[in-house]
Amino acid sequence: MGSAQIETASSLLPRLYVTWTELLVEDIFAATKTRKPPSNELGFPDGYPFEHLLEFANNCKDVVKFFCNHHLMKVGLENLQKNAGVKSIVKPAPTRFVILLFGVTLYLNICSLRWGTVLGCFQSIMDSERLLHQIVTERDFVSGSSKQKEERQSIKTFIVADSFVELLRKSIAILTPIDKLIVKYQSDSVPVSEVLVDFTYTLMTGFGELKSQSIISANEHNYLVHLTRQWYEFLNGDVHGMGYLLDPRFIWLVDLVVTPNREVGDTLMPCAGTVELVLVVFLSNAPFT
Repeated sequence: MGSAQIETASSLLPRLYVTWTELLVEDIFAATKTRKPPSNELGFPDGYPFEHLLEFANNCKDVVKFFCNHHLMKVGLENLQKNAGVKSIVKPAPTRFVILLFGVTLYLNICSLRWGTVLGCFQSIMDSERLLHQIVTERDFVSGSSKQKEERQSIKTFIVADSFVELLRKSIAILTPIDKLIVKYQSDSVPVSEVLVDFTYTLMTGFGELKSQSIISANEHNYLVHLTRQWYEFLNGDVHGMGYLLDPRFIWLVDLVVTPNREVGDTLMPCAGTVELVLVVFLSNAPFT
């Protein structure tokens, strides 16, 4: 494998982990219905507790779309944001497929969202929450044709709802620990030894903190842990476990994780065994190559 090919592999592997985290976000905020035997009726995955956040995320995208597509409303909101020192609301970006063609990297945008950009969308709406409320409660906001009135009334009802800010905060809280990994793994210099710890212990600890703060329920926490474990088992390879075992920075995790939580410990230690000390030089902090 030539140097150019090695560099390409090194940069592509972290993108796979970014994609993994985005798929995790999609499973939380955009779970798809499938037909289940024996009734063959459409339904969400078993135990799915985030149907309210799925609907909320769709409504947030409708709000962003409305203000992006209506020039006068967009200008009015931007003027308020400028006076308040608030950034514009962010529209989630489309998914980009990476294609290598004759040594050239091509990026292909498709209609599906890059779910890693949803946090920015939610945060921008939170920052402009009072301004949005001000606009939709104006006397002449619900106006126009019957169809326009219906659309605007739907936007108004959504924004003035008592649960609007609460669900924004909850969505942002759930996305924050995931987004930290998305940002981290956009770099191609992250040691492979950190993958196992980040996508199990660190992520599950973040979800555990949300539960302890009563931001999510016990049922929601269990489902997030289930999703995290499910996706990690899909991408897990021997190199992750071996890199973890050879990295002296994570020795403390053996007692901290394995003893109180056997299930997480079993996930973190898939390659336990005797290793040669000399391999530490090559593997413990090796980047994605």
